[in-house]
Amino acid sequence: LEVLAKSIDAAVATRVAAIDALAERQVTAIGVEAEFVKAFKSSLQELSLREAIGMKYGAPRRNAQERLRTEQTCDQNSKLFLDGLLDQLEDLCVSTRTAIQAGEGSKALEALMAATPPRAALLRELLLAVRSLVMRRAEYLEFMPAPERIDSAAPVSKADYFLNASKSEIAAGNSALKAAVPAYTVTLAPTMAAAIDQLEERCRSETRKLYEDEGRPELLGPEGVPDALKEWLAKSRDDVLAPLGVRDTSRAALREQVTRLERIIAKTPVPVDPNWTGAPAACLEDCTAHAHHAAMRSIELIESRFQAQRAVWDAARAKHEAALRPQMGRPDAAAEREALMAAEKARCDEVKAAVKAVRSTLIDGQLNHAASFVSTLRDQTSAVLLIVDTLVLSDDLGYLPGDEMIEKKRKSLKRLKKAQRRASAEAGRGADGGEAAGEEE
Repeated sequence: LEVLAKSIDAAVATRVAAIDALAERQVTAIGVEAEFVKAFKSSLQELSLREAIGMKYGAPRRNAQERLRTEQTCDQNSKLFLDGLLDQLEDLCVSTRTAIQAGEGSKALEALMAATPPRAALLRELLLAVRSLVMRRAEYLEFMPAPERIDSAAPVSKADYFLNASKSEIAAGNSALKAAVPAYTVTLAPTMAAAIDQLEERCRSETRKLYEDEGRPELLGPEGVPDALKEWLAKSRDDVLAPLGVRDTSRAALREQVTRLERIIAKTPVPVDPNWTGAPAACLEDCTAHAHHAAMRSIELIESRFQAQRAVWDAARAKHEAALRPQMGRPDAAAEREALMAAEKARCDEVKAAVKAVRSTLIDGQLNHAASFVSTLRDQTSAVLLIVDTLVLSDDLGYLPGDEMIEKKRKSLKRLKKAQRRASAEAGRGADGGEAAGEEE
């Protein structure tokens, strides 16, 4: 038993020694792990500081990315809004032409006449909205070599859209006009390049403050940001502003939209498409149709009143004719005959006076309608010409990679008229020469 007890004690001592050794090794291992974790955290922080990444040190970059995406989204929304305005203009030109060609009495023309706001007013307001937005986008994209040539804010006089309307009708028309031409949200910065400059400056400022708060300003490079963040900022700038970048893509889209606008206002093609009514022409045609419609309604109203009175006169005449009998030729019926003749004469005088009054009223009314139409046409023509003359056109835009650098001078209305007269004169001389050659043969 003593031998067994000794062996057991020896085994216990051996195991206790092993346990103590394992405990020491465990403590050593835990110390190594703590050192590793500490070294890992230190290395991770150094890496985050050096590369400007992670939840804390990558915040300035993420903020810059968010601002960049927001600016690009605003740019895209502005482009889509301009597409919507052009779609609306195009649809109005088509519907106006269709209604006017349908003529008096058609449902399409009646709907056009009853439209609130009037079609000419809506077309003008849309043209003004397009003028403003195209200019804004051209300035935002810095796509106009000489923006001072165009006064896109030139005031346009408000023509009398609502002829012969009450105050309540005018107020309703203005409300409908405002609702039909929605406002658009401008981009956050004046230009796309300015947007990049702003987000870069803010990113640098946020990064500098963060590193100074951490007491590690020495990790900032000469430009005030870590090298990795500097590379990202440079790449982001190139992606947006470099040739064939985001800005050039938006510029190309704007050029396509301006080209489409030129077709809508019938500046192109040359010669003009006879099956298309441009927006300026649609404005004037709508005013003409409204004036003609108002004049015809005035005539119809006067005629309806006259016809109603004429029925009374015809009934009186029939009564007088029925009362005219052979017995009235006798001497004793002279008084009755004279009374009947006096009544008929009074009727005839009343009819003649009414005819003269109606004719005078009709002529005066038509003269008033004509004067009102001339005044409205003058106002509309002046306004439309001013709008068209201050639109941004293709010749006003800059160049894109691949374009030939040939500057095109913007032609004024005077120069265009001169060129038209010259072309007409040359065409006339050509026709005269052809006739002379035919006579010689």
